[in-house]
Amino acid sequence: MLRTDEISLWRSRARCLGAKQEGNRHMSLRPTLFVLGGVLAAALLQVNVQAQTAGPAPGEGLSQSYRGSQRDNLAYQRVAPFKVFDNLYYVGIGHLSSWLVPTSDGLILIDALQEPYVDHLIDSIQTLGFDPHDIKYLLVTHAHVDHYGGAARIQETYGPMGGMIEGDWDALATNPSSWVLIFMPGLPRISASVKR
Repeated sequence: MLRTDEISLWRSRARCLGAKQEGNRHMSLRPTLFVLGGVLAAALLQVNVQAQTAGPAPGEGLSQSYRGSQRDNLAYQRVAPFKVFDNLYYVGIGHLSSWLVPTSDGLILIDALQEPYVDHLIDSIQTLGFDPHDIKYLLVTHAHVDHYGGAARIQETYGPMGGMIEGDWDALATNPSSWVLIFMPGLPRISASVKR
Protein backbone atom coordinates (compact mmCIF):
# COMPACT_ATOMS: atom_id res chain seq x y z
CA MET A 1 0.00 0.00 0.00
CA LEU A 2 1.24 3.45 -0.94
CA ARG A 3 1.99 5.96 1.74
CA THR A 4 0.40 9.39 1.69
CA ASP A 5 3.65 11.15 0.76
CA GLU A 6 4.13 8.73 -2.20
CA ILE A 7 0.60 9.42 -3.42
CA SER A 8 1.25 13.17 -3.20
CA LEU A 9 4.45 12.76 -5.16
CA TRP A 10 2.68 10.83 -7.95
CA ARG A 11 -0.16 13.41 -8.04
CA SER A 12 2.27 16.30 -8.37
CA ARG A 13 4.13 14.49 -11.16
CA ALA A 14 0.88 13.83 -12.95
CA ARG A 15 -0.07 17.50 -12.75
CA CYS A 16 3.33 18.52 -14.11
CA LEU A 17 2.82 16.24 -17.11
CA GLY A 18 -0.49 17.87 -17.95
CA ALA A 19 -2.72 15.41 -16.16
CA LYS A 20 -6.33 16.15 -15.44
CA GLN A 21 -7.76 15.31 -12.07
CA GLU A 22 -11.14 13.62 -12.11
CA GLY A 23 -12.12 12.74 -8.59
CA ASN A 24 -9.44 10.38 -7.31
CA ARG A 25 -8.39 9.23 -10.80
CA HIS A 26 -5.56 10.82 -12.72
CA MET A 27 -5.53 10.78 -16.50
CA SER A 28 -2.28 11.61 -18.20
CA LEU A 29 -1.56 12.28 -21.83
CA ARG A 30 1.64 10.27 -21.57
CA PRO A 31 0.04 6.76 -21.38
CA THR A 32 -2.27 7.65 -24.26
CA LEU A 33 0.67 8.73 -26.41
CA PHE A 34 2.54 5.60 -25.40
CA VAL A 35 -0.35 3.37 -26.51
CA LEU A 36 -0.81 5.29 -29.78
CA GLY A 37 2.91 5.09 -30.46
CA GLY A 38 2.81 1.35 -29.88
CA VAL A 39 -0.12 0.91 -32.25
CA LEU A 40 1.64 2.99 -34.91
CA ALA A 41 4.88 1.03 -34.50
CA ALA A 42 2.99 -2.27 -34.79
CA ALA A 43 1.25 -1.07 -37.96
CA LEU A 44 4.54 0.02 -39.52
CA LEU A 45 6.18 -3.24 -38.51
CA GLN A 46 3.33 -5.17 -40.14
CA VAL A 47 3.76 -3.24 -43.41
CA ASN A 48 7.53 -3.82 -43.30
CA VAL A 49 7.07 -7.54 -42.59
CA GLN A 50 4.68 -7.84 -45.53
CA ALA A 51 7.20 -6.11 -47.84
CA GLN A 52 9.97 -8.42 -46.64
CA THR A 53 7.89 -11.57 -47.08
CA ALA A 54 7.35 -10.96 -50.80
CA GLY A 55 9.17 -13.74 -52.52
CA PRO A 56 8.77 -17.23 -53.80
CA ALA A 57 5.67 -19.10 -52.69
CA PRO A 58 6.23 -22.43 -50.92
CA GLY A 59 7.73 -24.92 -53.37
CA GLU A 60 8.53 -22.17 -55.89
CA GLY A 61 12.05 -21.16 -56.90
CA LEU A 62 13.22 -17.57 -57.30
CA SER A 63 13.00 -17.67 -61.09
CA GLN A 64 9.55 -19.26 -60.89
CA SER A 65 8.38 -16.54 -58.50
CA TYR A 66 9.04 -13.80 -61.08
CA ARG A 67 6.78 -15.59 -63.57
CA GLY A 68 4.40 -17.05 -60.99
CA SER A 69 3.28 -15.83 -57.57
CA GLN A 70 5.00 -12.41 -57.83
CA ARG A 71 4.26 -11.66 -61.50
CA ASP A 72 1.90 -8.79 -60.66
CA ASN A 73 4.07 -7.40 -57.84
CA LEU A 74 5.57 -4.35 -59.54
CA ALA A 75 8.12 -3.63 -56.80
CA TYR A 76 9.31 -7.25 -56.75
CA GLN A 77 9.77 -7.27 -60.53
CA ARG A 78 12.14 -4.28 -60.51
CA VAL A 79 15.49 -6.03 -60.66
CA ALA A 80 18.62 -3.89 -60.33
CA PRO A 81 20.49 -3.59 -63.64
CA PHE A 82 23.85 -5.28 -63.95
CA LYS A 83 26.75 -5.96 -66.27
CA VAL A 84 26.61 -9.49 -67.65
CA PHE A 85 30.04 -9.42 -69.31
CA ASP A 86 32.12 -7.23 -71.62
CA ASN A 87 29.66 -4.72 -73.05
CA LEU A 88 26.36 -6.52 -72.35
CA TYR A 89 24.06 -5.19 -69.62
CA TYR A 90 20.79 -6.50 -68.21
CA VAL A 91 18.18 -3.73 -67.89
CA GLY A 92 15.03 -5.86 -67.75
CA ILE A 93 12.68 -6.91 -64.98
CA GLY A 94 12.26 -10.16 -63.08
CA HIS A 95 10.15 -12.00 -65.61
CA LEU A 96 11.21 -10.30 -68.83
CA SER A 97 14.62 -9.46 -70.22
CA SER A 98 15.85 -6.34 -71.93
CA TRP A 99 19.49 -5.88 -72.88
CA LEU A 100 21.73 -2.88 -73.44
CA VAL A 101 24.83 -3.04 -75.65
CA PRO A 102 27.05 0.06 -75.59
CA THR A 103 29.13 0.60 -78.74
CA SER A 104 31.42 3.35 -79.97
CA ASP A 105 28.52 4.57 -82.16
CA GLY A 106 25.92 4.64 -79.38
CA LEU A 107 23.66 2.27 -77.46
CA ILE A 108 21.72 -0.69 -78.80
CA LEU A 109 18.63 -1.63 -76.79
CA ILE A 110 17.21 -5.10 -77.28
CA ASP A 111 13.50 -5.27 -76.37
CA ALA A 112 11.56 -2.42 -74.82
CA LEU A 113 9.43 -4.14 -72.14
CA GLN A 114 5.91 -2.74 -71.73
CA GLU A 115 4.09 -0.43 -69.34
CA PRO A 116 4.30 -0.13 -66.40
CA TYR A 117 7.99 -1.11 -66.67
CA VAL A 118 9.29 1.37 -69.26
CA ASP A 119 10.29 3.85 -66.54
CA HIS A 120 12.24 1.08 -64.81
CA LEU A 121 14.01 0.34 -68.10
CA ILE A 122 15.03 3.99 -68.54
CA ASP A 123 16.07 4.25 -64.87
CA SER A 124 18.19 1.10 -65.26
CA ILE A 125 20.01 2.56 -68.24
CA GLN A 126 20.72 5.73 -66.26
CA THR A 127 21.74 3.78 -63.14
CA LEU A 128 24.42 2.06 -65.21
CA GLY A 129 25.76 5.49 -66.18
CA PHE A 130 24.39 5.65 -69.73
CA ASP A 131 22.19 8.32 -71.30
CA PRO A 132 18.97 7.05 -72.94
CA HIS A 133 19.41 9.81 -75.55
CA ASP A 134 22.38 7.77 -76.82
CA ILE A 135 20.15 4.83 -77.83
CA LYS A 136 20.72 4.58 -81.61
CA TYR A 137 18.98 1.27 -82.29
CA LEU A 138 16.04 -0.47 -80.67
CA LEU A 139 15.82 -4.10 -81.72
CA VAL A 140 12.62 -5.98 -80.95
CA THR A 141 13.11 -9.74 -80.81
CA HIS A 142 9.52 -10.72 -81.61
CA ALA A 143 5.95 -9.47 -81.81
CA HIS A 144 4.81 -9.98 -78.23
CA VAL A 145 3.56 -6.85 -76.48
CA ASP A 146 5.81 -7.45 -73.48
CA HIS A 147 8.82 -7.12 -75.82
CA TYR A 148 7.73 -4.21 -78.02
CA GLY A 149 5.23 -2.49 -75.71
CA GLY A 150 7.56 0.36 -74.69
CA ALA A 151 9.12 0.79 -78.14
CA ALA A 152 6.87 3.59 -79.39
CA ARG A 153 7.42 5.62 -76.20
CA ILE A 154 11.19 5.11 -76.29
CA GLN A 155 11.30 6.06 -79.98
CA GLU A 156 9.17 9.17 -79.42
CA THR A 157 11.29 10.27 -76.46
CA TYR A 158 14.82 9.30 -77.55
CA GLY A 159 14.60 8.76 -81.33
CA PRO A 160 16.35 5.44 -81.97
CA MET A 161 15.81 3.53 -85.20
CA GLY A 162 13.84 0.34 -84.76
CA GLY A 163 14.43 -3.13 -86.10
CA MET A 164 12.40 -6.34 -86.07
CA ILE A 165 12.15 -9.63 -87.97
CA GLU A 166 10.06 -8.96 -91.09
CA GLY A 167 7.43 -11.62 -90.39
CA ASP A 168 6.76 -10.26 -86.90
CA TRP A 169 6.59 -6.69 -88.15
CA ASP A 170 4.16 -7.69 -90.92
CA ALA A 171 1.99 -9.48 -88.38
CA LEU A 172 1.86 -6.37 -86.19
CA ALA A 173 1.42 -3.85 -88.98
CA THR A 174 -1.27 -5.69 -90.94
CA ASN A 175 -3.29 -7.45 -88.27
CA PRO A 176 -2.75 -6.21 -84.71
CA SER A 177 -5.08 -8.05 -82.37
CA SER A 178 -7.53 -6.15 -80.19
CA TRP A 179 -5.56 -6.91 -77.00
CA VAL A 180 -2.51 -5.27 -78.56
CA LEU A 181 -4.51 -2.12 -79.28
CA ILE A 182 -5.75 -2.01 -75.70
CA PHE A 183 -2.25 -2.12 -74.21
CA MET A 184 -0.37 -0.15 -76.86
CA PRO A 185 -0.61 3.56 -77.54
CA GLY A 186 1.17 2.92 -80.84
CA LEU A 187 3.24 0.42 -82.74
CA PRO A 188 7.01 0.83 -82.95
CA ARG A 189 8.41 2.53 -86.04
CA ILE A 190 10.55 -0.01 -87.82
CA SER A 191 13.46 1.37 -89.81
CA ALA A 192 14.70 -2.02 -90.95
CA SER A 193 13.40 -5.54 -90.96
CA VAL A 194 15.34 -8.76 -91.38
CA LYS A 195 14.05 -11.59 -93.54
CA ARG A 196 14.39 -15.06 -92.13
